[in-house]
Formats: sequence, C-alpha cells, structure tokens
Amino acid sequence: MWRILLLLAVATAFAAPNVAMAQLEPAMITEEVQGGIRFLSGGIGLEERAAMDAKAKEFNLKLVFSMTSREYLSDVQVQIQDPGGKVVLSARSKGPWFLVRLPEGEYIVQASVGDQKKTLKASAGKALQTVHVQWK
Repeated sequence: MWRILLLLAVATAFAAPNVAMAQLEPAMITEEVQGGIRFLSGGIGLEERAAMDAKAKEFNLKLVFSMTSREYLSDVQVQIQDPGGKVVLSARSKGPWFLVRLPEGEYIVQASVGDQKKTLKASAGKALQTVHVQWK
C-alpha cells in the first residue's frame, strides 16, 4: 500500500511543474497580413494583452474597443481606408485590442459592432498612436 502512495506522490510532483509551466506560457497571438498590411488582434485576458504589449512597438496604430462603461468589446469589424476612400484593411478583431502597421499618413477608420458603426480619423506615423473607440 505504501508503494502505491509513494508512486502517487512522485507522479504528482512531476505533474505539478508541467501544469505550472503551461499556465506561464505567453498567449499565442498570431500576426496576420492583408494586402501587405500587418496586424494583430486580441487582448482578451491579461496574458494576451501582455503578449500584444510586447509586440506593440512594431506597429503604429492601436485601436481599443470598449463600451463607455469601460467594458472591453471583441468581435468588432474594422475597416481602414486611405483619404481617397480606398479600403486598405478589412478585418474582424478577435479582442478589444487591434494593432496595425500602416504606411505613414491619414486614415479613416470604421469600426462596427452589430448595427452600430463608428467612423473616425486616425494618423499613422513612426510611433504607436492609441485610439479608443467607444460605444454606449
């Protein structure tokens, strides 16, 4: 009987570090490219936000989607147009944060949740600019 208890204790000791390591692995955020425009979306939970923060310097526009009550939103349809109205990016955000690397210039950003659409202007430069998009 004591051999079984010893075996269980050893097995538990080896299993516990593996569980802890799995919880500490950084969130998997996948970079996407559309028409030569690189972007990331996500930010659900602290791990994803930390992973996106670590990559943020590679991008020049960050969109943050939330309600005016400060609750984050995901599943936001994003469309970015150049000043002439040409769509340079159309994607659905997987979370409340949307990072994109655009050529320097002025853009029109449309973000839609359900039938509610927000339209705003944004500038993309050398440094990261954060734009908050809020719904009531």
